[in-house]
Amino acid sequence: MDIQLHAFNGASNKMQLAEAVSDEHRSGPYLLTCTEIWRQSREAVFDLFAEYFLTSEQARFASLHSKNTLGVLFNLLVEPGSKRFALCHILDLLKLPPISEEDQEAKLELCIKYLETLSQSHIEEHDHEVDILVDMLGGICEVLQTDLKYYQALFREGECFVHIVTVLNE
Repeated sequence: MDIQLHAFNGASNKMQLAEAVSDEHRSGPYLLTCTEIWRQSREAVFDLFAEYFLTSEQARFASLHSKNTLGVLFNLLVEPGSKRFALCHILDLLKLPPISEEDQEAKLELCIKYLETLSQSHIEEHDHEVDILVDMLGGICEVLQTDLKYYQALFREGECFVHIVTVLNE
């Protein structure tokens, strides 16, 4: 089961969602704003993904190997109201103990993407860029606490120090 969140990511999909709501639900006692419909839909998708994610370790490994899922989670880091959800699931994926060589490679790719996002997050002009930086740096500390030796090696291979110094220098 491959959950694809990309259909619920982006402003253009808000318009598609609004157009999909029938006229009878746009007026009278069913009056919901596009924003409210979008918020409810997004919460439902987040709940569905979280439920899928918690079903089994196999579901988590499928998410780790899914470039679409990872791409959406990283895109959600800068979306208002989604950062906590995305960061929580990204960190859970980072904490998965690898079972195979493919898992190890996927974790290294995830680590590199996480560190690149950390480096780029301060460049983008978002009001909450400092919050993202602090939360992502806190995430590194949280992950390191699960298995210090393993994650030190993983972060070293992903050139974590270089990314953090880059953030500090800019």
